[in-house]
Amino acid sequence: MTSTAQTIKFNVGGTHYEVSKVLLDRFRGSMLQREASRVWNEGADEVFIEGNGHRFQYVLDFMRYRKVTLPSSERNDVFVTEMEYYGLQRFLVANARAAYETIKFNVDGTFREVPISLLERRQDTMYYRKAVEALRAGRNEVIAEGNDWRYIGNKIFNHH
Repeated sequence: MTSTAQTIKFNVGGTHYEVSKVLLDRFRGSMLQREASRVWNEGADEVFIEGNGHRFQYVLDFMRYRKVTLPSSERNDVFVTEMEYYGLQRFLVANARAAYETIKFNVDGTFREVPISLLERRQDTMYYRKAVEALRAGRNEVIAEGNDWRYIGNKIFNHH
């Protein structure tokens, strides 16, 4: 089966995907968009990418929805590395807060997940700034050493 004018086939490490031209065109300059353009111009059947076929689904999820929810078995830094490999890191950084629905706060070894949307309402706090810094670095964890959760929770959840 060949690629149509509206889609392109990707063989990523032996796993096959079919992706719309419209989706790829939203990410101009990415390796995926460049390779797809090359294949369309040459009339080839598919793009082969030496990559992790399983993880590619999360890259596509990000491309489609501008956010991704990774299962606990997948590390965020590995996802960021995948995005860099495909030339999509600038889109991840531009949408850092949209890439994750929550961020984890590590307070003296206790982890709490806080919705990004809630933190965005508290942009005046250092915890918001730390969260943005972590997301831009490809992490969705903030270490808040020496602070107890009650204090952090009051700063984030209370609006006074």
